[in-house]
Amino acid sequence: MTRSVAFSFLLAAAGVLVACPPGEGQDPCRDVRCGDGEVCRAGRCEPEDSCTTDADCADDTKKCAAGTCVEKCAGVICGGGEECEATTGDCVPVVQSCATDDDCTDPTTRCDTAAGVCVSKCEGVTCDPATGATCDPTTGECVGGVVPCQSAMDCEDGQRCEDGGCKGARFYPCMEDMDCAAGYDCVALAPGFSFCLQACAETTECEALIDYCAQDTGQPWDGHCYFNACGPNPDGNPSVQSTPYLGDCDAAGMDDGVCVGPFNNEQGMETGGVCLGSGQAMGTGAACDPTATHGDPQACEKGYFCAGEAPNGFCLPLCGLFDGVDACADQLNLQGNVFELTCLPLWGPNGLCVPQAAPTVPPGGECAVQGGFIQPCEDGYACTDDGTGTNRCIPYCDIRAIDGAPGSCAAGTCQLLDPVKNIYLGRCVGPCVNKACAPGEICDESTGECIWDPANECQF
Repeated sequence: MTRSVAFSFLLAAAGVLVACPPGEGQDPCRDVRCGDGEVCRAGRCEPEDSCTTDADCADDTKKCAAGTCVEKCAGVICGGGEECEATTGDCVPVVQSCATDDDCTDPTTRCDTAAGVCVSKCEGVTCDPATGATCDPTTGECVGGVVPCQSAMDCEDGQRCEDGGCKGARFYPCMEDMDCAAGYDCVALAPGFSFCLQACAETTECEALIDYCAQDTGQPWDGHCYFNACGPNPDGNPSVQSTPYLGDCDAAGMDDGVCVGPFNNEQGMETGGVCLGSGQAMGTGAACDPTATHGDPQACEKGYFCAGEAPNGFCLPLCGLFDGVDACADQLNLQGNVFELTCLPLWGPNGLCVPQAAPTVPPGGECAVQGGFIQPCEDGYACTDDGTGTNRCIPYCDIRAIDGAPGSCAAGTCQLLDPVKNIYLGRCVGPCVNKACAPGEICDESTGECIWDPANECQF
């Protein structure tokens, strides 16, 4: 036997010596054939979704629970702005691409423009833990808690300093009752929107002249002072007093208020008006306090509004620019200076009679409002940009008015002055606005030139 043959023989003999018994070390499922919906485990056919450990579940989105493979996200409830991650079963923030906040569908998120994704509005917001304030997920602002104070000057607008802490007053955002001043409750007006409202039994208890004590309305603010809504009310809303703007309304009694409006929101929708209550300060220029309440001697009589800063206000008449009523006929004696009054529209075409300069600037003339509120133009004219960067006296108009009706433009077209603050008030624009032509001539709207009036042609 040669050496190589002997070596081969030894290798073969060694293979026999180390051979395993039949079946040992082999895959027990190698020759097993299972039916549909079954899987072989340890040589036995078992239901496909049966398991002993998570490893028995072939899909990484499943886990072993009570001997059965189930989705890891089954039964998992995530909070707002979160979703369940399939492979872990954990709640993670929803990742949504965006360019602006409007692209984020979850109201608790905003657009991180640098990253191009929607993130929680509270991301990056740090509230002072010493005050107990927390981040409101719907606004991203710190709310609640108590900020130490010595006076109201240490607090934000809408808060009061009570017992050494800033507390919310009328319509101040809150999380719980302890966030509000004495006599106020934290009332949820809608999910995620809670405000401090004054508790009441009678309207005379309400601190604001535009509030009333809501009772039996079926609304969350029942038993509290709330906006006393009013207006034309074409839909017949039972929570709104049906009356024209500047018409009578019930404040604390019968017909003791005036409906002020129309107001609008930033989306350009009319939101109605509020019933302004009254007091005992009589006439134009009467001393008043803007913080006075219903029936108070320091509140203006019906049809007047207390202008100025508390407690040194003065009563001014309410007015309508195009209603044909001369509400501004009185004069105002202001610190020894006597002024004629003119109607300044604030809510649609309605507003207040305010001081007018003397002499007035003629139509089309350059102008400037004096002292922040003394109007330089004639009645019915606004001191506003003429489109070239120069302020001139330009006619007011109401964009709803039809041609020839009060509030329409005698020349030109009506253009909104401020579509955010006032959705109805405009100014007349066009080449013929403030254009004076000679007798027998008219202004050509296309050129702004005075031409012979064809109506003067002889009729045969």
